[in-house]
Amino acid sequence: MIWPKSGFQNVQVLAWTGVALQAILGTLYFTKCALYPKKVRKEWCHPIKHNLFAVPFISFIIMSFLATRWSSVSGDLARALFWIGSAPLNALALYTVASWIAIRRDQEFVNPTWILMPVGNLVGAMAARVVDGDYVEWGWYLFGVGALLWLALWPITFFMSIDNHHSDPNRRNFYGIWVAPPAVAMMAYSNLSGLSSIDNVQRILFYASLSMAIVLAMSTWPLNFFVGGKFDMSLFAFAFPLDVLASAAITVYGYTQTDTMQARIGKYLPQGLWVISIVAITVASMVNAVNVLLLLGAVKGKHVFTPEAKFSPMSFTKLTHEAFREALPRLEKLAAQVKPGAAGASKLREVASAWEAISKAHDVHSRHEDEVIFPTLETYFPGQVGETSTVGDDHKEHEELIHAVESGLNSLLGSDGLGKKNEAISANLLDKLKANIRKFGKEVREHMDNEEHFYSTPVTRKDLARRSWDVTPNPEMSEFLRWVMSSLRIRGQRTKFLKTWVWAMPERAQLVGLMVYRVVDDVTWVQLAYDLPEIVPRGLPGYSRSF
Repeated sequence: MIWPKSGFQNVQVLAWTGVALQAILGTLYFTKCALYPKKVRKEWCHPIKHNLFAVPFISFIIMSFLATRWSSVSGDLARALFWIGSAPLNALALYTVASWIAIRRDQEFVNPTWILMPVGNLVGAMAARVVDGDYVEWGWYLFGVGALLWLALWPITFFMSIDNHHSDPNRRNFYGIWVAPPAVAMMAYSNLSGLSSIDNVQRILFYASLSMAIVLAMSTWPLNFFVGGKFDMSLFAFAFPLDVLASAAITVYGYTQTDTMQARIGKYLPQGLWVISIVAITVASMVNAVNVLLLLGAVKGKHVFTPEAKFSPMSFTKLTHEAFREALPRLEKLAAQVKPGAAGASKLREVASAWEAISKAHDVHSRHEDEVIFPTLETYFPGQVGETSTVGDDHKEHEELIHAVESGLNSLLGSDGLGKKNEAISANLLDKLKANIRKFGKEVREHMDNEEHFYSTPVTRKDLARRSWDVTPNPEMSEFLRWVMSSLRIRGQRTKFLKTWVWAMPERAQLVGLMVYRVVDDVTWVQLAYDLPEIVPRGLPGYSRSF
């Protein structure tokens, strides 16, 4: 491993900063363990978050690696940090692999974070000989475990990246982890072997890491795979692999600076490695800096250290609820602006138009729940969502209010009740109409709050979304999509709403796009086509044939 010959004082400052952050975050998490043990258990059982338990131990190993260069610190500290990190991490990796075998999981849960465990073992192998020359055999053991798991998991996660729909944008960032294993393995192999020059094994591992970084860069631009979405902590999954790649590039470049190596490899390889090292360091530094700035902005905006929003094919129901939460207050505000007398006729017709759209959307949404979602969930939660529950009865009460509002609108619009002769009667009818609209909005919001906590398996969620689509005739579904797209104000919500359907029915992606294209404005369509290029139907810019 190549170390800097000067300027290590600055590295010490950064290292101690890392130690301080590790202590602060560790204290906070232990506090969470004490106060909210059930939350920690849920994270332990989570298909992604469980693998992130490897990160603190990797940090301990890296700190032990740095501690060997601190002249003011005893080597005992480095050895202690090394064992605090490497031993529990190896046990965690073996337990995790055993759990993959013993506990059945849906294939959608397979993701690149599974590679974090072997990466941690490879980091331990990289540090073993540097921390203590007597730890070489332990280092080779960690190398064997890490290399075996990496070589097994990489093709599995790579296949899932091809076969999966990538609907959750926050999961995409974890593909950056692919860059780390070969780069760390190269440095671990070099340290354990005691090499002072580059050999073919190092070349293969380094170029594998470099090529994977280039592939992911091309996926970012021009293919826009990693572009879009708000800040998420998963963005840091790109930072560490790029840091490791930069370190590997510096290491390989350092090996080429001896006279013996330059005589063997010529002058072009060192020059190329120098350029690669500079580019890798620059990109890694920029990514880290941008991530830190985004993190500080997210902390200021209170967007971190909060429960993350769940997203699945069934999220179309929650996003429909969000559309109602947006549309109902606007309807109530519009109704409040209607005045008795002939002058209010125009505004009342606007209320009637908005109400017609909401009532049709409510009819479609109720059909999804009453005919598909509630009967299925009743088998999992007896008495909670079926006919015997209050949630199931709410739609009947909503229908009564819908009829009352429609009757009031018909009475006002279908007579001369807005004229001056019947102004007192018109005022009474109008007040009753406004009261019914407010009551409908209140009950619908309460109903939505009561039904958003049910859980189901991934396969069930896809099936529920598909069947909900099937029970809705295409003309009604098209109008429903138009209303949701116009009601949701945030671009990301509109994109996610369509993603839920495409996630559940990838073969109908372009059908969804065709239905949406016909009912939204040009600006909205351009945004949706950029975020979801797979929905662009035949004949439109951006269309690509589906295979």
